[in-house]
Amino acid sequence: MSASRRQQGVVLVVVLVLLTVLTLLGTTAMRTSTLEERIAGNGLARLAALQVAETGLRQGEQRVRGFLGPADPTPGSDGGSGLWALGAADPDADADPWWRERDPGWWTDVGGVVIEQQAFVKDTLTLGQPADLAGWYFYRITTRATVPAGRAAVVLRSTYARRY
Repeated sequence: MSASRRQQGVVLVVVLVLLTVLTLLGTTAMRTSTLEERIAGNGLARLAALQVAETGLRQGEQRVRGFLGPADPTPGSDGGSGLWALGAADPDADADPWWRERDPGWWTDVGGVVIEQQAFVKDTLTLGQPADLAGWYFYRITTRATVPAGRAAVVLRSTYARRY
């Protein structure tokens, strides 16, 4: 056998090895590209949910600005008046925060926004007078938002103070 015939077989093996390496590189590049696209899509979904949750906080603050007084609406245990008594949204009071325990359907029923009356700080030292109701009322506003695909959920919370 001549030397040139042996070299022709080696060229075939080298070309097959190079083709295999190029195929692996192409497959890896496709997987990386797909992963980066998914990461970008999830980031956009989270940003969209964050914007919806921010809008919910602003709507909750507008509701509080629309309250007529400290007793209107009256805080309740079911939020039916639009205002929850502090702790009423978490009836079992376990270690898990109530906003994690609630399913998306519950959040839809309450409009995505929960307003809890937190505290009252009086402005005056006059006791036994109608001025006892004058002061700062603090409300905790919690909102949850998801994107339609359900890939991202965001819970935001703020404290809003209003003086009557």
